[in-house]
Amino acid sequence: MDTTNPKENYIKSVINSKERFRTLAIGIVIFVIMGVMMVSDPVRQPLADIREDILALTPIGTSIEDVLMFIDEDGRNHFRLMRVRAVEETSIVANIGATGRGVMVGRPQYINGQWQFDENGKLIDFILWRGSRQDRSPPT
Repeated sequence: MDTTNPKENYIKSVINSKERFRTLAIGIVIFVIMGVMMVSDPVRQPLADIREDILALTPIGTSIEDVLMFIDEDGRNHFRLMRVRAVEETSIVANIGATGRGVMVGRPQYINGQWQFDENGKLIDFILWRGSRQDRSPPT
């Protein structure tokens, strides 16, 4: 003999449907936030756009000291993974960021940049390429 109260069954089904709806809504919100983050991530832009952005922040003629300061301070505000890889007399190589990070996405692809300086320590060019984290020079 069934001793459950129909009113209790109705209340339980309403609660279960609200929990399912809340779970679905939370999932959709998380999915949308992740999509917005991926689209707005500066390292997902074309290399030409990233180069233009960086040259706007470290224009031709910038001193080597100012570029290093940019990488250490301001660079991380624009490109959160920016790290210096090598400093030489006439160049600085840095990781700008990475794409494809995560369990389901596979190996990351790094965005690397090389600021090139003249004999007076002034910026004359900036080269950008995709490669491994350890790359210290652009592919030839």
